[in-house]
Amino acid sequence: MKTIIVAACNSEDTYWLTKIPNTFDNGWIKNVDTTYQPHGREAYVYLDYIVGHYNELSPKDEVVFVQGNPFSHDSKFLEHLADPKVRYYGKVTACTPDGLPHADFTPMHAWSKVLNLREQGEYKFVSGAQYRISGAQVKNQPKETYSAMLALTMIEGNHSAYVLERIWPVLWRLIL
Repeated sequence: MKTIIVAACNSEDTYWLTKIPNTFDNGWIKNVDTTYQPHGREAYVYLDYIVGHYNELSPKDEVVFVQGNPFSHDSKFLEHLADPKVRYYGKVTACTPDGLPHADFTPMHAWSKVLNLREQGEYKFVSGAQYRISGAQVKNQPKETYSAMLALTMIEGNHSAYVLERIWPVLWRLIL
């Protein structure tokens, strides 16, 4: 099964879902209320999906996680989505363990320890946190880890989105 998970802000037009390749079985859209922002934006949506569907995922399933407007990070998103070899959608960038130069409030080593992940000298990530991963990559971590991460998005709010944007590649063992 191939599924697209869309974290759409309440004002984003998701018209582009009608243009996705027919190799995808369905799309799962969850709106993020940007007026109140009680949760960690796309991180909350991704984790809500994973926790709710963890037991149903098989190792060969593919899940694409994107924002409501994936084109702001990847102008050729639909073209890249049609190519199964493309595993991320956006610019690869990096930060230090202190979150610099982008987010100095992001203590990456502390979050890595909490999530029992290996600390990195540099955290490479995709701006916008848009990825294609397999069910096997999801299942590299127990459901309880994702449940704890989901709870953190509710406590840490938008801050958690910045942290998890940088943690996804470590968590899912992605090579960027």
